Amino acid sequence: WSYNQISTQVSVCHADGNVSDIFFELTPPVPATPPDTTPPAVFHTLSPASADGNNGWYVTQPEITLSSSDSDLNKTYYSWDNSSWTEYTGVFSGTEEGDRVLYYKADDTTGNVSDVSNVSFKVDTVSPENPGDFEALYDADSGYIELTWDVDEEDVDEVTIYRSFDE
Repeated sequence: WSYNQISTQVSVCHADGNVSDIFFELTPPVPATPPDTTPPAVFHTLSPASADGNNGWYVTQPEITLSSSDSDLNKTYYSWDNSSWTEYTGVFSGTEEGDRVLYYKADDTTGNVSDVSNVSFKVDTVSPENPGDFEALYDADSGYIELTWDVDEEDVDEVTIYRSFDE
């Protein structure tokens, strides 16, 4: 017997040392590469990496990058409603104001599709308006000052009042 990594050959060796010609040769089939059944892994990056305003709000439009570690990636997609998908072609920004959820997924050339992932963030790039119809009424008897103004209460997170005394 003789063995080769590529093929197996059989010959006969006589007691007197004579070796017959090869009378049988077997070349094993090349093992098939197992099919790719692993879906792509998809990742997101926001820049800046964390909110640049108070209470978790972005006050500048974050840039969004999607990436994958799959060597046979076909396409990456994103959606703002988890229903209508757009092909990702590169870094983007310009999302609408408010609480946002970005959904994303990818597929590879063998047909595997990743699970849908998402990231939530809040965007408010518009500075608050000054209150309209501002009025300050002083009550001399009580020493209180009543402040009134016209503004959408949803836009107000905090009111700061400064007071000074003339001596």
